[in-house]
Amino acid sequence: MKPLVVFDIDGTLLHRTSENDLGLQRVYWNALGVNVRREWGDYRSSTDSGITHEVCRLKLGRRATPAEIIRVKRSLMTLLRELRRRTGRLYEPTPGAETILECLRAGGCEGAIATGNWRISAGFKLAAARIRRAGVTMATADDHEVRAGIIGHAIARCGGRREYAGIAYIGDRPWDAHAARALRIGFVGVGCGRQAVNLRGAGARACVADFRNLDAFAAAVVRECTRARSRASS
Repeated sequence: MKPLVVFDIDGTLLHRTSENDLGLQRVYWNALGVNVRREWGDYRSSTDSGITHEVCRLKLGRRATPAEIIRVKRSLMTLLRELRRRTGRLYEPTPGAETILECLRAGGCEGAIATGNWRISAGFKLAAARIRRAGVTMATADDHEVRAGIIGHAIARCGGRREYAGIAYIGDRPWDAHAARALRIGFVGVGCGRQAVNLRGAGARACVADFRNLDAFAAAVVRECTRARSRASS
Protein backbone atom coordinates (compact mmCIF):
# COMPACT_ATOMS: atom_id res chain seq x y z
CA MET A 1 0.00 0.00 0.00
CA LYS A 2 1.20 3.52 -0.81
CA PRO A 3 0.93 6.71 1.27
CA LEU A 4 -1.34 9.63 0.41
CA VAL A 5 0.22 13.09 0.54
CA VAL A 6 -2.28 15.98 0.64
CA PHE A 7 -1.05 19.52 -0.04
CA ASP A 8 -2.29 22.96 0.96
CA ILE A 9 -1.78 25.66 -1.71
CA ASP A 10 -1.14 29.17 -0.31
CA GLY A 11 2.21 29.28 1.46
CA THR A 12 2.82 25.60 0.71
CA LEU A 13 2.85 24.90 -3.01
CA LEU A 14 2.88 28.67 -3.62
CA HIS A 15 4.66 31.54 -1.88
CA ARG A 16 2.30 33.73 0.12
CA THR A 17 2.51 37.50 -0.51
CA SER A 18 1.33 40.48 1.53
CA GLU A 19 -0.08 42.06 -1.64
CA ASN A 20 -2.56 39.19 -1.98
CA ASP A 21 -3.74 39.62 1.63
CA LEU A 22 -4.26 43.35 1.15
CA GLY A 23 -6.18 42.66 -2.04
CA LEU A 24 -8.56 40.32 -0.26
CA GLN A 25 -9.80 43.23 1.81
CA ARG A 26 -10.85 44.85 -1.48
CA VAL A 27 -12.64 41.65 -2.49
CA TYR A 28 -15.08 41.85 0.40
CA TRP A 29 -15.55 45.60 0.08
CA ASN A 30 -16.33 45.33 -3.63
CA ALA A 31 -18.56 42.26 -3.25
CA LEU A 32 -20.38 43.01 0.02
CA GLY A 33 -19.60 46.63 0.90
CA VAL A 34 -18.00 45.69 4.22
CA ASN A 35 -14.55 46.18 5.73
CA VAL A 36 -12.75 43.08 7.02
CA ARG A 37 -9.74 42.36 9.19
CA ARG A 38 -6.46 41.62 7.44
CA GLU A 39 -5.31 38.75 9.69
CA TRP A 40 -7.07 35.70 8.29
CA GLY A 41 -5.95 33.62 11.26
CA ASP A 42 -8.32 35.73 13.40
CA TYR A 43 -11.28 33.96 11.81
CA ARG A 44 -12.62 30.71 13.22
CA SER A 45 -12.11 28.95 9.91
CA SER A 46 -9.35 30.23 7.64
CA THR A 47 -10.98 29.12 4.39
CA ASP A 48 -12.65 31.25 1.74
CA SER A 49 -16.10 29.88 2.54
CA GLY A 50 -15.55 30.01 6.30
CA ILE A 51 -14.32 33.60 6.19
CA THR A 52 -17.13 34.67 3.86
CA HIS A 53 -19.82 33.26 6.13
CA GLU A 54 -18.17 34.72 9.23
CA VAL A 55 -17.83 38.14 7.59
CA CYS A 56 -21.56 38.07 6.83
CA ARG A 57 -22.41 36.96 10.36
CA LEU A 58 -20.29 39.74 11.89
CA LYS A 59 -21.29 42.52 9.49
CA LEU A 60 -24.77 41.51 8.33
CA GLY A 61 -26.00 39.26 11.13
CA ARG A 62 -26.46 36.14 8.99
CA ARG A 63 -24.70 33.63 6.74
CA ALA A 64 -23.79 34.57 3.19
CA THR A 65 -26.41 33.87 0.57
CA PRO A 66 -25.56 31.91 -2.60
CA ALA A 67 -25.75 35.17 -4.57
CA GLU A 68 -23.28 36.85 -2.19
CA ILE A 69 -20.88 33.93 -2.49
CA ILE A 70 -20.98 34.28 -6.26
CA ARG A 71 -20.23 38.01 -5.93
CA VAL A 72 -17.27 37.27 -3.64
CA LYS A 73 -15.87 34.73 -6.12
CA ARG A 74 -16.27 37.15 -9.03
CA SER A 75 -14.64 39.96 -7.08
CA LEU A 76 -11.75 37.69 -6.12
CA MET A 77 -11.16 36.57 -9.70
CA THR A 78 -11.21 40.20 -10.88
CA LEU A 79 -8.51 40.96 -8.30
CA LEU A 80 -6.37 37.96 -9.24
CA ARG A 81 -6.52 38.77 -12.95
CA GLU A 82 -5.68 42.42 -12.23
CA LEU A 83 -2.70 41.43 -10.08
CA ARG A 84 -1.47 39.02 -12.73
CA ARG A 85 -1.62 41.71 -15.42
CA ARG A 86 0.27 44.10 -13.15
CA THR A 87 2.88 41.76 -11.72
CA GLY A 88 3.36 39.18 -14.46
CA ARG A 89 3.49 35.66 -13.07
CA LEU A 90 1.70 36.69 -9.85
CA TYR A 91 2.31 33.44 -7.94
CA GLU A 92 5.75 31.91 -7.60
CA PRO A 93 5.88 28.21 -6.75
CA THR A 94 7.74 27.10 -3.67
CA PRO A 95 11.06 25.68 -4.97
CA GLY A 96 10.46 22.13 -6.16
CA ALA A 97 6.66 22.47 -6.11
CA GLU A 98 6.25 22.62 -9.89
CA THR A 99 7.01 18.91 -10.21
CA ILE A 100 6.43 17.55 -6.69
CA LEU A 101 3.10 15.88 -7.52
CA GLU A 102 4.58 14.12 -10.53
CA CYS A 103 7.67 13.07 -8.56
CA LEU A 104 5.57 11.58 -5.76
CA ARG A 105 3.52 9.58 -8.23
CA ALA A 106 6.67 8.30 -9.93
CA GLY A 107 7.95 7.25 -6.50
CA GLY A 108 4.84 5.25 -5.67
CA CYS A 109 2.94 7.84 -3.61
CA GLU A 110 -0.47 9.34 -4.27
CA GLY A 111 -0.76 13.13 -4.22
CA ALA A 112 -3.85 15.30 -3.64
CA ILE A 113 -4.71 18.92 -2.85
CA ALA A 114 -6.92 20.23 -0.04
CA THR A 115 -7.08 24.02 0.04
CA GLY A 116 -9.04 26.74 1.76
CA ASN A 117 -9.34 28.50 -1.63
CA TRP A 118 -12.44 28.41 -3.76
CA ARG A 119 -12.04 25.90 -6.60
CA ILE A 120 -11.99 28.60 -9.30
CA SER A 121 -9.24 30.63 -7.60
CA ALA A 122 -7.24 27.52 -6.68
CA GLY A 123 -7.11 26.45 -10.31
CA PHE A 124 -6.15 29.94 -11.44
CA LYS A 125 -3.30 30.22 -8.92
CA LEU A 126 -1.86 26.81 -9.71
CA ALA A 127 -2.00 27.47 -13.45
CA ALA A 128 -0.38 30.90 -12.98
CA ALA A 129 2.49 29.24 -11.09
CA ARG A 130 2.74 26.39 -13.61
CA ILE A 131 2.15 23.73 -10.98
CA ARG A 132 1.63 20.43 -12.78
CA ARG A 133 -1.46 18.75 -11.36
CA ALA A 134 -3.01 16.76 -14.19
CA GLY A 135 -5.18 14.01 -12.74
CA VAL A 136 -4.63 15.16 -9.15
CA THR A 137 -7.64 15.04 -6.83
CA MET A 138 -8.52 18.41 -5.28
CA ALA A 139 -10.93 19.48 -2.53
CA THR A 140 -11.63 23.16 -1.85
CA ALA A 141 -13.65 25.67 0.17
CA ASP A 142 -16.59 24.86 -2.12
CA ASP A 143 -16.73 21.44 -0.43
CA HIS A 144 -16.59 22.48 3.24
CA GLU A 145 -16.12 25.56 5.43
CA VAL A 146 -13.65 23.91 7.82
CA ARG A 147 -10.13 22.89 6.76
CA ALA A 148 -10.35 19.45 8.35
CA GLY A 149 -13.56 18.88 6.42
CA ILE A 150 -11.86 19.88 3.16
CA ILE A 151 -8.99 17.48 3.83
CA GLY A 152 -11.54 14.78 4.63
CA HIS A 153 -13.23 15.36 1.26
CA ALA A 154 -9.88 14.97 -0.51
CA ILE A 155 -9.17 11.71 1.33
CA ALA A 156 -12.62 10.35 0.51
CA ARG A 157 -12.26 11.25 -3.17
CA CYS A 158 -8.98 9.33 -3.23
CA GLY A 159 -10.74 6.20 -1.99
CA GLY A 160 -10.66 6.65 1.78
CA ARG A 161 -8.16 5.89 4.54
CA ARG A 162 -8.14 2.13 4.05
CA GLU A 163 -6.62 2.52 0.58
CA TYR A 164 -3.36 3.92 1.96
CA ALA A 165 -0.45 2.90 4.16
CA GLY A 166 -0.65 6.35 5.74
CA ILE A 167 -1.80 9.91 5.09
CA ALA A 168 0.05 13.19 5.64
CA TYR A 169 -1.11 16.77 5.18
CA ILE A 170 1.45 19.35 4.03
CA GLY A 171 0.84 22.94 5.15
CA ASP A 172 2.46 26.18 6.26
CA ARG A 173 0.27 27.49 9.07
CA PRO A 174 -0.57 26.35 12.62
CA TRP A 175 -4.19 25.77 11.60
CA ASP A 176 -2.95 23.24 9.05
CA ALA A 177 -1.22 21.31 11.83
CA HIS A 178 -4.36 21.51 13.98
CA ALA A 179 -6.52 20.15 11.16
CA ALA A 180 -4.16 17.21 10.62
CA ARG A 181 -4.20 16.43 14.33
CA ALA A 182 -8.00 16.55 14.41
CA LEU A 183 -8.09 13.99 11.59
CA ARG A 184 -5.35 11.88 13.23
CA ILE A 185 -3.15 11.98 10.15
CA GLY A 186 0.50 12.97 9.74
CA PHE A 187 1.64 16.54 9.18
CA VAL A 188 4.73 18.06 7.55
CA GLY A 189 5.17 21.81 7.87
CA VAL A 190 6.60 24.02 5.12
CA GLY A 191 8.61 26.99 6.30
CA CYS A 192 11.83 28.15 7.88
CA GLY A 193 12.94 30.56 10.58
CA ARG A 194 10.09 32.06 12.62
CA GLN A 195 7.50 30.25 10.55
CA ALA A 196 9.06 26.87 11.36
CA VAL A 197 9.14 27.83 15.05
CA ASN A 198 5.42 28.66 14.92
CA LEU A 199 4.66 25.37 13.18
CA ARG A 200 6.59 23.40 15.78
CA GLY A 201 4.76 25.31 18.49
CA ALA A 202 1.52 24.08 16.91
CA GLY A 203 2.73 20.49 17.19
CA ALA A 204 4.60 19.92 13.90
CA ARG A 205 7.35 17.34 14.37
CA ALA A 206 8.69 17.69 10.83
CA CYS A 207 9.33 20.82 8.74
CA VAL A 208 10.91 21.41 5.33
CA ALA A 209 11.91 24.72 3.78
CA ASP A 210 10.79 23.63 0.30
CA PHE A 211 10.52 20.57 -1.96
CA ARG A 212 13.92 20.60 -3.69
CA ASN A 213 15.25 17.72 -1.58
CA LEU A 214 12.72 15.08 -2.54
CA ASP A 215 14.41 12.34 -0.50
CA ALA A 216 14.30 14.42 2.69
CA PHE A 217 10.68 15.37 2.07
CA ALA A 218 9.65 11.78 1.37
CA ALA A 219 11.42 10.60 4.52
CA ALA A 220 9.54 13.21 6.59
CA VAL A 221 6.24 12.06 5.08
CA VAL A 222 6.97 8.41 5.90
CA ARG A 223 7.92 9.28 9.49
CA GLU A 224 4.76 11.31 9.96
CA CYS A 225 2.55 8.60 8.48
CA THR A 226 4.14 6.04 10.81
CA ARG A 227 3.74 8.33 13.82
CA ALA A 228 0.08 9.00 12.96
CA ARG A 229 -0.66 5.28 12.67
CA SER A 230 0.97 4.69 16.04
CA ARG A 231 -1.14 7.41 17.66
CA ALA A 232 -4.33 6.11 16.07
CA SER A 233 -3.72 2.57 17.33
CA SER A 234 -2.75 3.57 20.86
